[in-house]
Amino acid sequence: MSSLTVRQVIQDELETYLASASVNFVETVNIDSGNTPNSPWATVSFTSYGNENFSFEAGKGRETGAADIYVYVRAGQGDSIAVGIADGLAIHFNGFSSGDVVVVNVAPPNEATAGQGLGGWYGVLVSLDYQYYY
Repeated sequence: MSSLTVRQVIQDELETYLASASVNFVETVNIDSGNTPNSPWATVSFTSYGNENFSFEAGKGRETGAADIYVYVRAGQGDSIAVGIADGLAIHFNGFSSGDVVVVNVAPPNEATAGQGLGGWYGVLVSLDYQYYY
């Protein structure tokens, strides 16, 4: 799991972007996500790869990791809507930085549900590689 700072910075920016695109954000970390909306929705999960120290005297370091954004639409509607939203997210977060959090790479959209509608939803994933300097 990534640091709280990373989670807050990326999730706040994600929620702002999704609101402007009329896409619902659904928190799924430690929350039952059974109440998902009928319209397209998105969520995010975080993975920290590690921390490294730049200077032991000054206590400067860097955390690296990924924020995986999942976009879901109702199964059976094709992938155009989900991929369109994911493309917009990839463009928006390419080169994003806020404070000490920097997105250093954005992977193109990938299927998150292997082309299947799982639980009535079809998903697409956009993965953001980040660095957090502390």
